Amino acid sequence: METDKLLAPLDRLVAYEMKAQADNRALMQTGREQVQVTISAALGFAFLSGIVLLVSLALSLTTRLSRLTATAHQLSERKPLSPPLSGRDEFAMLDSILHLVDNRFTQFEAFKRTAASVVGQQLLHSLNGIRDAMKQLYATSGLSDKIAQRLKNVIEDRLDRESSNQLASQALEIFL
Repeated sequence: METDKLLAPLDRLVAYEMKAQADNRALMQTGREQVQVTISAALGFAFLSGIVLLVSLALSLTTRLSRLTATAHQLSERKPLSPPLSGRDEFAMLDSILHLVDNRFTQFEAFKRTAASVVGQQLLHSLNGIRDAMKQLYATSGLSDKIAQRLKNVIEDRLDRESSNQLASQALEIFL
C-alpha cells in the first residue's frame, strides 16, 4: 500500500506527460499545416506577381519597340518623325540615332539643292558661252552649213529642253 501511495503521483505525472506529448504532437501537426498553407500562399503570390511584372514588361517593351519601328518607317518614307522616345535605355538611344539620321538627310537634301543650283548655273553659263562661240565661228568660218547647224541645234536644244536645276540634278546623280 505504501508503494501504491508512492506510485500514484508518479502515475499521474506519467499520464499528464503522455497527454502533454499528445497535445504537443497535435499542435506540431497543426503548426506544420499552417506553415505549408503560408508557404503555398506565398509561392502563389510570388508566381502571380512574377506573371504580372512579366506582362507589364512585355507591354512596355512592345510599345517602345512599335514606336521605334514607326519612326524607322517614317524615316524610310521621308515623312515627319514622331517625337523622340524619352529615357536612357537602348530604345531611346536608337530612336535618337534615327532622328539624327533624319536631320542628316534634311541637311543633305539642302546641300543637294544648293549644289544642283550652282552646277546648273555653271552648266547654263558654259552652254551659253559655247552657243555664242559657235555663232561667231559659224559667222566667220567656212564650216559647212550642215555641221554648223547640227552643232547649233544640239546646244540650243539642250538649253531649251533642260532647266538649270534639271541639268544639275542629272550631273549630281551621275556624280553620286
